[in-house]
Amino acid sequence: MSQNIIAKYCKNSFLINPFLITDTSVFDLTLNEEEELILLSNNRDLILKHSEESINPFWINIRCDYPIIAKKALKILLQFSTSYLCEFGFSALTIIKIKKKIKIVKCRRRYESSIVIFTTKYK
Repeated sequence: MSQNIIAKYCKNSFLINPFLITDTSVFDLTLNEEEELILLSNNRDLILKHSEESINPFWINIRCDYPIIAKKALKILLQFSTSYLCEFGFSALTIIKIKKKIKIVKCRRRYESSIVIFTTKYK
């Protein structure tokens, strides 16, 4: 699937690989953002850096050189990382809750069995 077809379906697809962009008009960008994206996509040094890093560190590292487009990219990417962290936190709480519940059930069973033993001994 070509980059232009992907861009038609996702107005922020430049975030994934800004070096495959051929037409910036399909994105919802201001003129300054478009200029920075074009400059960024023609920077040969950043192509190597992009292939070595994941998406978030790449945009963080270039925010000094390309502040306008990097700010827009990070604002979009931040939504995914924060929702991931929320899901991760809820999963951790669920695991803690399950472990505590298992311990309570085990303690309760021990307690109930000890009461049964105690009452049968002293009747």
